[in-house]
Amino acid sequence: MSDPLHDTLGDRLRLLGTQMPAPTLPAAEIRRRADRRRHRRHALGATAACTAAALCLALPSVLHSPGARHGAAPTDTSSVSTSPR
Repeated sequence: MSDPLHDTLGDRLRLLGTQMPAPTLPAAEIRRRADRRRHRRHALGATAACTAAALCLALPSVLHSPGARHGAAPTDTSSVSTSPR
């Protein structure tokens, strides 16, 4: 019984000559899965680009919005009413 941790170079080279098993999935399924991954990757990139664009547009307006003003003059409510008589 061979120890995988102590295999010799000759054993490893002998394994290279063996035939690889045929893929278990048909070629159409492999292409379909690759297309699905590619579409998912493109959608993720588009989502990231839209999010970055929205942040670039919204962030400056949020940072430069006028805050609450301290020291605004109080309104005078004790003036004479303007009801017609």
